[in-house]
Amino acid sequence: MAFSTSVHNLSSCSTYEAAHKRFEKTKRPISRGVQKWGPGERPLDDAKKWHYRIERGTDASYYDVCLYQTVMARFHKPEADGSYCCEYTADESPMSKQFMWRVTNSQELMTRLDTHGVTRYIPVARNRNRLTTKLWFNAAGRLIVERSVHADCFKKETHPEYTAWRKAVRDAQAPLTELMWAAVESGAAPTMNSIDCEYTIRWEDFTRPIDALQPKTIEALRDLWLYHASQKGADKTKTRAAVMGVLYLLTHPGCIPKEKLTPIEPFPTEMPAKWTC
Repeated sequence: MAFSTSVHNLSSCSTYEAAHKRFEKTKRPISRGVQKWGPGERPLDDAKKWHYRIERGTDASYYDVCLYQTVMARFHKPEADGSYCCEYTADESPMSKQFMWRVTNSQELMTRLDTHGVTRYIPVARNRNRLTTKLWFNAAGRLIVERSVHADCFKKETHPEYTAWRKAVRDAQAPLTELMWAAVESGAAPTMNSIDCEYTIRWEDFTRPIDALQPKTIEALRDLWLYHASQKGADKTKTRAAVMGVLYLLTHPGCIPKEKLTPIEPFPTEMPAKWTC
């Protein structure tokens, strides 16, 4: 979803009552050209912007808040006891994120108090075709965890096998890394335009024990090292990290997974820094 228009002029429509009020007080626009307003549709902005709209369900049992073809939120009519249901989805575009925050009062990661007064994290998975999170609240607006659902979520961590492999590559290259930095500090290292010098380092050995790299790739690694080493404020740690990062990328065996995904319990009270749905 790539949108160029702004949502800043849109009114908030984050509850069933707000959607119902907006629908009832707004007349159905006259359809002009490609703008075809249905009987159950009302604009969130002016009549020219069909892509910002409310859609009413059968017998006003719910209202959908839409951004283009995507239903971003659905607000159901409250039950007799005052409890009510809200459904949401998310999208990766900046416009969708602004729409969620400005219009539906939602985010990809929200927090709400449950019926016991405990703060719960609520992830909203991205999906343009369906609503991914269904939340039930009591009459006081507290989250009813037992009746609510969201997409499965996972904590993202670096896989232990990948960490061990990186360490093995780093340790194998450590002696040559020290030699190259010594050459840089002494001024004996080759420059970008002159690769011949008295101080000899076998760049083929720099990729040892990796033997799958082509000569041009090895030359590129050499030039990358020299480029980073020549930058203002460069030091051995930064230069080594830059070159080794590329070396990891070029030589990573597909059989070693990079990430480890650990399931997160529904509606957690704590959320890891890195997660995915």
